[in-house]
Amino acid sequence: MRKILGALVGALVLAGPAAAQPAAPQRGPGQSVRLATMSAHTRAAVTKRELDIAEALLRKRLEPVGEGNQIAVLRDPLQVTLRVPASALFDADSTQLKPNSLAGLPLSAVVELLRKRYRLVGQINVYTDGIGGQIANHGLTEQRALALLTALHTTRIRPTRVAGAGLGAEAEIGSDETPEGRELNRRVEWVFALPLDSSAR
Repeated sequence: MRKILGALVGALVLAGPAAAQPAAPQRGPGQSVRLATMSAHTRAAVTKRELDIAEALLRKRLEPVGEGNQIAVLRDPLQVTLRVPASALFDADSTQLKPNSLAGLPLSAVVELLRKRYRLVGQINVYTDGIGGQIANHGLTEQRALALLTALHTTRIRPTRVAGAGLGAEAEIGSDETPEGRELNRRVEWVFALPLDSSAR
């Protein structure tokens, strides 16, 4: 399982508390627009515009979910992160997505975003709490990441645009000493950013 995910993930670059930056997709034939050739000012402007649009799209699509569900859209200058409780997608200790997850929110919002904003790539980071041991936790989150990647691969989104990683109990955002803190730590984060090569579709 680690080898399968490793091939999909590539090298992860930690980018602050939200999550890891998405890996750059492979470049296809006839795709010649490269952010690498832009000036720093132009690249920053393009990045801001793409992330502004992505953030607005996610917030609008998730409006029906309402407040108090722990779903959050986070933003920093280089990426937009959609944070979702693992319980919204998986039953306890399960690696199988809940039925109809791909058709419902928040997964349908992820698919719509990637379809409409072809320059963006995504990184799925799956976390759990620190209960149960490091090896078991990493195994659980790796299998959940693979389940999410498999679901996304059934859509029209190119597999090279999305990577995934199971990170176990790394990067806690709550205390494992309380049920509320453990619930916060059991989460899935989709990180959206522009790769160096922005031509991937």
